[in-house]
Amino acid sequence: MKKIIVIAVYCVVLFMSCNNRSGDRDNDEVAEVNRSGIASVVKSYFLYHEIKNVDYEIYINDKLAGQSHENNGVPGPYKLNQYITSAEKQIVKMKIAANNTQKEITEEILREISKNAGIYLLLNKDFAHIRELKKLEFPPIDKPVLAYEFKWEFEAD
Repeated sequence: MKKIIVIAVYCVVLFMSCNNRSGDRDNDEVAEVNRSGIASVVKSYFLYHEIKNVDYEIYINDKLAGQSHENNGVPGPYKLNQYITSAEKQIVKMKIAANNTQKEITEEILREISKNAGIYLLLNKDFAHIRELKKLEFPPIDKPVLAYEFKWEFEAD
């Protein structure tokens, strides 16, 4: 599973780097600056998921990072650097809702989404060593619902 996530994150980074305007980084990367003032580590944060057949909205620190309604969304991973705040704790919120394809949200659907959802850190574009910061697992539910929302926290430097 880690190889799939690495490949998906690599593809997103490659796509984003090809689309960036020269000289305009749009806060794409977070660099740690050492005492001499030179950037030593470039950090890229990503949210990966495989959400299918339900509507969803994903928020990072109350900013919409991804969404799909009636299966028209772009699948993860999403680069999160533009949503990272200066505070160490970051908030991820997912809203999952039934639609024409899936009439209700069941524990099985939430369990399936939880299998592959997480926040990942890439240091200096070292794709061989992507680090999982937070597994995004939904808690169990007692009965099917029309919509479900849950929040997680993760640390960012």
